[in-house]
Amino acid sequence: MRLDRFDYEYILWCAPRRARPSLRVVFALDARLGGIMPAAREPLLGQIKLAWWREQLLALTGATTPAEPLLGALSTLISAKLTGAQLADLIEEETHGDAMLSVLEAICGAQSRAALLFVKFARDEETRLHAGRPLASPAAHAIMALQMRLLGG
Repeated sequence: MRLDRFDYEYILWCAPRRARPSLRVVFALDARLGGIMPAAREPLLGQIKLAWWREQLLALTGATTPAEPLLGALSTLISAKLTGAQLADLIEEETHGDAMLSVLEAICGAQSRAALLFVKFARDEETRLHAGRPLASPAAHAIMALQMRLLGG
């Protein structure tokens, strides 16, 4: 499940204040990775770019600062809780949802409203797809985010 811009904003709204800058960087990575294949003129070129990103993310450590600005920002997030391998898992569409949840939990905590909201969004999308309604409902997501914010769950 790839998030859209509104989903990012809802999750940021429910995230702890201290975690928001880190989440913005992760969401920028997710948007960049999600845009590679649709923008590629040839599928092979897109695969090469994704392979480059995977290699760079796996090589991230907190000790080095890569020249690419987004990778530099991501390198500051690497810790015992969040690894480059977790970020690299965001590349694969099949494991993207689980990888994003893992990253959210590492940054915000397992029971944070941001992680719980992501799970709700994923369930909502799965339900809509099975019902033959593939388009997201921003209004439904806004209501879920408001519920999480006001009621805490």
